[in-house]
Amino acid sequence: MKRPSPALVVALIALFVSCSGIGTAANVSHQMVRAGRTLGLLKVKRGPRGPRGPQGPQGVPGPQGPKGDPGAAGPRGPQGPAGTFDLSKIHIVTTFASKAPGAFGVDSASCPSGAQVIGGGYSPTGEDVTGSFPNQPIGLPDSWVVANSNKTAQSQGVTIYAVCVSP
Repeated sequence: MKRPSPALVVALIALFVSCSGIGTAANVSHQMVRAGRTLGLLKVKRGPRGPRGPQGPQGVPGPQGPKGDPGAAGPRGPQGPAGTFDLSKIHIVTTFASKAPGAFGVDSASCPSGAQVIGGGYSPTGEDVTGSFPNQPIGLPDSWVVANSNKTAQSQGVTIYAVCVSP
């Protein structure tokens, strides 16, 4: 085997010395500093505490939390006073409609202005009635309608009734 050159030997010694270190570090813990046992290396003197800084800005609101459980039902309220029924607000309107032999038509009995139909009907005198119902074009019904036909050889009629209530 070949002998190492003097340059290699010097380089290895330098590497060994640099890795092992020739100085020693002082091992000082924070407990030693607090207790004042630093062997004169560190002496820390605290000054007075400074004033408190201003409050920072309000943060961004967080997300909405989950919906809570429904509360318990409240107590039942007292019974209200008995209502009154005003018969003067009820109107019965009648209309008589006559049909020639073989004629068909739709006739109605209309409530007074502002009143609403709440019922109705008819009384035929020989006519065939194919329908009887409230007329409700827009909003509340305002008349009673009867669809009827005369299948006899002479004129016949029907009386239409509308039961109306005023506000």
